[in-house]
Amino acid sequence: MALIYSPAENTLIGWKHESFDKNAIKLGKFWSTYYYAPRPGQAVSSEFGYDVEKRAIDARAGFVHAFTNDLTGKFKINSVGQFDTALKYKISDSVTTTFTSGLNVRTIVDSKAPVLPVGV
Repeated sequence: MALIYSPAENTLIGWKHESFDKNAIKLGKFWSTYYYAPRPGQAVSSEFGYDVEKRAIDARAGFVHAFTNDLTGKFKINSVGQFDTALKYKISDSVTTTFTSGLNVRTIVDSKAPVLPVGV
């Protein structure tokens, strides 16, 4: 079940419930979502979740930016420290290429990663 509200132009606030058992009524997980697109080609979103059974909080946030009509970047991070990036380039109307990378920020903060993983 979900509820979405738009308090202003290009802004959405939502709430949803996820049940883990389809055969019984249980509290499951509750999500609160925020989305804002200040201008074409740019958007920011975040989600905050609470799992009633595990008593655990979950969060994730993302940002998308269109550098040009053909080049778009996406950035995401979640509450366990996973940071993901994607760079999408439209070569032609029928061909698009995407470069992706991800790392767990907690390994860097906890000094478990000897070097910053960077690659192509």
